[in-house]
Amino acid sequence: MTLWNHYALADPRISDEVLSVRYIGRTTKTESARYKAHLQDAKTKGKSYKAKWIRSLLADGIEPTLVILGSGTDQCESEWIALYRACGAPLTNATDGGEGIANPNLELRNKLSQARKRYLESSDCVYKTQAFKEKMSLVSTSVQSSTEYRTKMSDILKKAKSSPETRAKMSLAAKAGLSSPETRRKLSEASKAAWASPELRSKRAIIKGEQQHCSKLTRGQVRLIREIYPIGIVSQRQFAAEMRVHQRAISNVVNRRTWKWVDNEEKEIYTP
Repeated sequence: MTLWNHYALADPRISDEVLSVRYIGRTTKTESARYKAHLQDAKTKGKSYKAKWIRSLLADGIEPTLVILGSGTDQCESEWIALYRACGAPLTNATDGGEGIANPNLELRNKLSQARKRYLESSDCVYKTQAFKEKMSLVSTSVQSSTEYRTKMSDILKKAKSSPETRAKMSLAAKAGLSSPETRRKLSEASKAAWASPELRSKRAIIKGEQQHCSKLTRGQVRLIREIYPIGIVSQRQFAAEMRVHQRAISNVVNRRTWKWVDNEEKEIYTP
Protein backbone atom coordinates (compact mmCIF):
# COMPACT_ATOMS: atom_id res chain seq x y z
CA MET A 1 0.00 0.00 0.00
CA THR A 2 1.38 3.39 -1.03
CA LEU A 3 1.73 6.04 1.69
CA TRP A 4 1.17 9.60 0.57
CA ASN A 5 2.42 12.83 2.12
CA HIS A 6 -0.57 15.13 2.44
CA TYR A 7 -0.28 18.90 2.57
CA ALA A 8 -2.29 22.10 2.24
CA LEU A 9 -1.66 25.46 0.60
CA ALA A 10 -2.99 28.40 2.60
CA ASP A 11 -3.52 32.09 1.92
CA PRO A 12 -1.19 34.06 4.24
CA ARG A 13 -3.50 37.08 4.04
CA ILE A 14 -6.23 35.23 5.97
CA SER A 15 -5.68 34.71 9.70
CA ASP A 16 -8.22 31.89 10.17
CA GLU A 17 -6.36 28.55 10.09
CA VAL A 18 -9.26 26.76 8.36
CA LEU A 19 -10.65 29.40 6.00
CA SER A 20 -7.15 30.29 4.82
CA VAL A 21 -6.65 26.81 3.31
CA ARG A 22 -7.25 26.93 -0.47
CA TYR A 23 -5.82 23.62 -1.69
CA ILE A 24 -5.31 20.06 -0.41
CA GLY A 25 -2.74 17.87 -2.16
CA ARG A 26 -0.65 14.74 -1.81
CA THR A 27 2.72 13.52 -3.08
CA THR A 28 5.08 10.57 -2.76
CA LYS A 29 7.98 13.03 -2.77
CA THR A 30 8.71 15.70 -0.19
CA GLU A 31 6.10 18.38 0.43
CA SER A 32 8.62 21.11 -0.34
CA ALA A 33 9.37 19.62 -3.79
CA ARG A 34 5.66 19.51 -4.61
CA TYR A 35 5.29 23.07 -3.30
CA LYS A 36 7.95 24.30 -5.75
CA ALA A 37 6.17 22.47 -8.58
CA HIS A 38 2.93 24.33 -7.77
CA LEU A 39 4.74 27.68 -7.88
CA GLN A 40 6.36 26.77 -11.21
CA ASP A 41 3.00 25.73 -12.68
CA ALA A 42 1.48 29.08 -11.68
CA LYS A 43 4.40 31.00 -13.18
CA THR A 44 4.10 29.12 -16.48
CA LYS A 45 0.46 30.12 -16.97
CA GLY A 46 -1.27 27.07 -15.47
CA LYS A 47 -5.05 27.24 -16.10
CA SER A 48 -6.41 25.48 -12.99
CA TYR A 49 -8.17 27.30 -10.14
CA LYS A 50 -5.19 26.56 -7.94
CA ALA A 51 -2.70 28.02 -10.43
CA LYS A 52 -4.79 31.16 -10.90
CA TRP A 53 -5.05 31.63 -7.13
CA ILE A 54 -1.28 31.21 -6.63
CA ARG A 55 -0.68 33.63 -9.50
CA SER A 56 -2.84 36.22 -7.79
CA LEU A 57 -0.69 35.87 -4.66
CA LEU A 58 2.51 36.19 -6.64
CA ALA A 59 1.17 39.32 -8.27
CA ASP A 60 0.87 40.84 -4.75
CA GLY A 61 4.43 39.78 -3.96
CA ILE A 62 3.52 36.93 -1.59
CA GLU A 63 3.53 33.13 -1.78
CA PRO A 64 1.12 30.54 -0.36
CA THR A 65 1.86 28.97 2.99
CA LEU A 66 2.72 25.25 2.99
CA VAL A 67 0.91 23.30 5.75
CA ILE A 68 2.01 19.70 6.44
CA LEU A 69 -0.99 17.44 7.16
CA GLY A 70 0.87 14.14 7.58
CA SER A 71 1.14 10.79 5.80
CA GLY A 72 -1.66 8.40 4.96
CA THR A 73 -3.34 6.22 2.35
CA ASP A 74 -4.96 7.32 -0.89
CA GLN A 75 -8.31 7.74 0.86
CA CYS A 76 -6.88 10.30 3.30
CA GLU A 77 -6.78 13.02 0.64
CA SER A 78 -10.53 12.68 0.04
CA GLU A 79 -11.13 12.80 3.80
CA TRP A 80 -9.02 15.95 4.21
CA ILE A 81 -10.84 17.67 1.35
CA ALA A 82 -14.25 16.68 2.72
CA LEU A 83 -13.29 17.90 6.20
CA TYR A 84 -12.06 21.32 5.09
CA ARG A 85 -15.01 21.84 2.77
CA ALA A 86 -17.39 20.94 5.57
CA CYS A 87 -15.71 23.59 7.70
CA GLY A 88 -16.22 26.22 4.99
CA ALA A 89 -12.74 26.35 3.44
CA PRO A 90 -12.95 27.73 -0.16
CA LEU A 91 -10.80 25.03 -1.72
CA THR A 92 -9.62 25.30 -5.31
CA ASN A 93 -9.46 21.50 -5.75
CA ALA A 94 -11.23 20.52 -8.97
CA THR A 95 -12.32 17.10 -7.61
CA ASP A 96 -13.07 15.31 -4.36
CA GLY A 97 -9.59 13.76 -4.35
CA GLY A 98 -8.32 10.20 -4.53
CA GLU A 99 -7.42 8.17 -7.61
CA GLY A 100 -9.01 9.24 -10.89
CA ILE A 101 -11.41 12.15 -11.24
CA ALA A 102 -13.96 11.95 -8.45
CA ASN A 103 -16.92 14.34 -8.73
CA PRO A 104 -15.28 17.01 -10.95
CA ASN A 105 -16.69 20.53 -10.86
CA LEU A 106 -18.76 21.96 -13.73
CA GLU A 107 -15.86 23.76 -15.39
CA LEU A 108 -13.69 20.63 -15.40
CA ARG A 109 -16.61 18.58 -16.76
CA ASN A 110 -17.04 21.05 -19.63
CA LYS A 111 -13.32 20.99 -20.42
CA LEU A 112 -13.25 17.19 -20.45
CA SER A 113 -16.36 17.10 -22.63
CA GLN A 114 -14.90 19.52 -25.18
CA ALA A 115 -11.60 17.63 -25.25
CA ARG A 116 -13.46 14.37 -25.80
CA LYS A 117 -15.49 15.84 -28.67
CA ARG A 118 -12.39 17.26 -30.33
CA TYR A 119 -10.71 13.87 -30.14
CA LEU A 120 -13.70 12.00 -31.58
CA GLU A 121 -13.88 14.46 -34.50
CA SER A 122 -10.14 14.32 -35.22
CA SER A 123 -8.44 12.03 -37.72
CA ASP A 124 -6.33 10.56 -34.89
CA CYS A 125 -9.39 9.00 -33.22
CA VAL A 126 -8.64 5.29 -32.86
CA TYR A 127 -12.36 4.45 -32.70
CA LYS A 128 -12.74 5.31 -36.41
CA THR A 129 -10.12 2.89 -37.66
CA GLN A 130 -11.17 -0.33 -39.37
CA ALA A 131 -8.78 -2.35 -37.21
CA PHE A 132 -10.48 -1.13 -34.02
CA LYS A 133 -13.96 -1.89 -35.40
CA GLU A 134 -12.91 -5.42 -36.40
CA LYS A 135 -11.31 -6.01 -33.01
CA MET A 136 -14.42 -4.87 -31.13
CA SER A 137 -16.64 -6.98 -33.39
CA LEU A 138 -14.50 -10.06 -32.71
CA VAL A 139 -14.52 -9.44 -28.95
CA SER A 140 -18.28 -8.84 -28.88
CA THR A 141 -19.00 -11.95 -30.96
CA SER A 142 -16.75 -14.21 -28.90
CA VAL A 143 -18.20 -12.97 -25.61
CA GLN A 144 -21.84 -13.20 -26.65
CA SER A 145 -21.39 -16.68 -28.14
CA SER A 146 -19.88 -18.12 -24.99
CA THR A 147 -22.00 -20.46 -22.87
CA GLU A 148 -21.12 -18.55 -19.71
CA TYR A 149 -22.38 -15.27 -21.19
CA ARG A 150 -25.64 -16.77 -22.44
CA THR A 151 -26.27 -18.47 -19.09
CA LYS A 152 -25.59 -15.24 -17.21
CA MET A 153 -27.91 -13.19 -19.46
CA SER A 154 -30.61 -15.86 -19.21
CA ASP A 155 -30.48 -15.70 -15.41
CA ILE A 156 -30.67 -11.90 -15.48
CA LEU A 157 -33.68 -11.91 -17.80
CA LYS A 158 -35.47 -14.52 -15.71
CA LYS A 159 -34.98 -12.43 -12.58
CA ALA A 160 -36.04 -9.29 -14.43
CA LYS A 161 -39.46 -10.70 -15.30
CA SER A 162 -42.24 -8.76 -13.63
CA SER A 163 -44.43 -10.40 -11.01
CA PRO A 164 -48.03 -11.31 -11.96
CA GLU A 165 -49.24 -8.36 -9.91
CA THR A 166 -46.95 -5.94 -11.74
CA ARG A 167 -47.95 -7.35 -15.14
CA ALA A 168 -51.62 -6.95 -14.23
CA LYS A 169 -51.05 -3.30 -13.28
CA MET A 170 -49.14 -2.66 -16.52
CA SER A 171 -51.92 -4.27 -18.55
CA LEU A 172 -54.59 -2.14 -16.89
CA ALA A 173 -52.55 1.00 -17.40
CA ALA A 174 -52.02 0.22 -21.09
CA LYS A 175 -55.70 -0.57 -21.65
CA ALA A 176 -56.79 2.59 -19.86
CA GLY A 177 -54.43 4.70 -21.94
CA LEU A 178 -55.49 3.24 -25.29
CA SER A 179 -59.20 3.30 -24.48
CA SER A 180 -59.35 6.95 -23.48
CA PRO A 181 -61.03 9.27 -26.02
CA GLU A 182 -58.05 11.62 -25.93
CA THR A 183 -55.60 8.86 -26.83
CA ARG A 184 -57.80 7.55 -29.65
CA ARG A 185 -58.22 11.07 -31.01
CA LYS A 186 -54.46 11.68 -31.05
CA LEU A 187 -53.77 8.33 -32.75
CA SER A 188 -56.46 9.02 -35.33
CA GLU A 189 -55.12 12.49 -36.13
CA ALA A 190 -51.56 11.19 -36.42
CA SER A 191 -52.66 8.40 -38.77
CA LYS A 192 -54.69 10.77 -40.97
CA ALA A 193 -51.80 13.23 -41.17
CA ALA A 194 -49.41 10.45 -42.16
CA TRP A 195 -51.66 8.99 -44.86
CA ALA A 196 -52.30 12.46 -46.29
CA SER A 197 -48.76 12.41 -47.60
CA PRO A 198 -48.55 11.11 -51.24
CA GLU A 199 -44.99 10.00 -50.59
CA LEU A 200 -46.07 7.80 -47.68
CA ARG A 201 -48.96 6.34 -49.65
CA SER A 202 -46.63 5.39 -52.48
CA LYS A 203 -44.25 3.72 -50.03
CA ARG A 204 -47.08 1.81 -48.38
CA ALA A 205 -48.80 0.75 -51.58
CA ILE A 206 -50.64 -2.52 -51.13
CA ILE A 207 -48.52 -5.51 -52.14
CA LYS A 208 -50.61 -8.37 -53.42
CA GLY A 209 -50.19 -12.06 -53.95
CA GLU A 210 -46.82 -13.73 -54.21
CA GLN A 211 -45.08 -10.37 -53.96
CA GLN A 212 -45.72 -10.55 -50.24
CA HIS A 213 -42.85 -12.18 -48.35
CA CYS A 214 -45.23 -14.42 -46.38
CA SER A 215 -47.25 -15.66 -49.38
CA LYS A 216 -47.53 -19.46 -49.71
CA LEU A 217 -49.41 -19.55 -53.01
CA THR A 218 -49.27 -17.87 -56.41
CA ARG A 219 -52.06 -16.42 -58.54
CA GLY A 220 -51.77 -19.36 -60.92
CA GLN A 221 -52.25 -21.82 -58.08
CA VAL A 222 -55.25 -19.89 -56.77
CA ARG A 223 -56.95 -19.91 -60.19
CA LEU A 224 -56.28 -23.64 -60.56
CA ILE A 225 -57.86 -24.36 -57.15
CA ARG A 226 -60.98 -22.32 -57.95
CA GLU A 227 -61.42 -23.96 -61.35
CA ILE A 228 -60.78 -27.59 -60.34
CA TYR A 229 -62.24 -27.81 -56.82
CA PRO A 230 -65.91 -27.19 -57.78
CA ILE A 231 -65.73 -30.18 -60.16
CA GLY A 232 -65.14 -32.45 -57.16
CA ILE A 233 -62.26 -34.52 -58.49
CA VAL A 234 -59.63 -33.07 -56.10
CA SER A 235 -60.20 -32.44 -52.39
CA GLN A 236 -58.89 -29.54 -50.37
CA ARG A 237 -56.54 -31.92 -48.55
CA GLN A 238 -55.10 -33.13 -51.83
CA PHE A 239 -54.57 -29.54 -53.00
CA ALA A 240 -52.88 -28.75 -49.68
CA ALA A 241 -50.54 -31.74 -49.94
CA GLU A 242 -49.66 -30.89 -53.57
CA MET A 243 -48.97 -27.23 -52.85
CA ARG A 244 -47.43 -27.85 -49.43
CA VAL A 245 -49.76 -25.59 -47.46
CA HIS A 246 -52.31 -26.11 -44.70
CA GLN A 247 -55.80 -27.24 -45.68
CA ARG A 248 -57.16 -24.02 -44.13
CA ALA A 249 -55.26 -21.98 -46.75
CA ILE A 250 -57.03 -23.92 -49.52
CA SER A 251 -60.38 -23.41 -47.78
CA ASN A 252 -59.80 -19.66 -47.60
CA VAL A 253 -59.02 -19.57 -51.33
CA VAL A 254 -62.10 -21.61 -52.25
CA ASN A 255 -64.43 -19.48 -50.13
CA ARG A 256 -62.86 -16.18 -51.31
CA ARG A 257 -61.75 -15.20 -47.84
CA THR A 258 -58.34 -14.55 -49.37
CA TRP A 259 -57.17 -13.70 -52.88
CA LYS A 260 -60.53 -12.06 -53.72
CA TRP A 261 -58.96 -9.83 -56.36
CA VAL A 262 -57.62 -12.74 -58.45
CA ASP A 263 -60.99 -13.30 -60.16
CA ASN A 264 -60.49 -10.07 -62.08
CA GLU A 265 -56.91 -10.87 -63.13
CA GLU A 266 -55.83 -12.58 -66.32
CA LYS A 267 -55.43 -16.34 -66.06
CA GLU A 268 -52.02 -17.77 -65.30
CA ILE A 269 -50.99 -21.35 -66.00
CA TYR A 270 -49.97 -23.28 -62.89
CA THR A 271 -46.87 -25.46 -63.17
CA PRO A 272 -46.35 -27.82 -60.19
